[in-house]
Amino acid sequence: MKIWFDILTPKQLLFFEPMIQRLKKNHTVLCTSRKYNQVTDLAKIRKQKLVIIGKYGGVKKHDKLDASLSRSKLLVRKISKFLPDITLSSCSPEAARVSYGLDIAHICFSDSPHANAVMRLVVPLIQKLLVPWIIPKKEFVKFGINSNDIMHYKAID
Repeated sequence: MKIWFDILTPKQLLFFEPMIQRLKKNHTVLCTSRKYNQVTDLAKIRKQKLVIIGKYGGVKKHDKLDASLSRSKLLVRKISKFLPDITLSSCSPEAARVSYGLDIAHICFSDSPHANAVMRLVVPLIQKLLVPWIIPKKEFVKFGINSNDIMHYKAID
């Protein structure tokens, strides 16, 4: 199986690291990120290989949109060649859009129902959402996912 992880923050890198190490033993794994010093520096420290595609957009909405659109186009090229069977992310808008457009199943992890903009962009496009057991499913259902497609796990991110 081919698995694509899109990792955007230091927290996500640490969260996914054990999964990546375990899955790499029997599967082909691609880990992408964007040019963002906190992630790229931590990846070097942790000896985690990331393929850097695009960049962080900053704080202004226009810059975020521009960076996201540019990154999505670059990801389409890379992911079309890799052709994963599944995408895993912590609600990456670019991974959601690219996976949806290329008909790749996308599973997300989230502990952030308060991230309104990201949830509105990502949740309607994914197949499954995994969330800490302490967060009620209703916090995510409002973004366009069926409660049957939300799974609780017993951990805090």
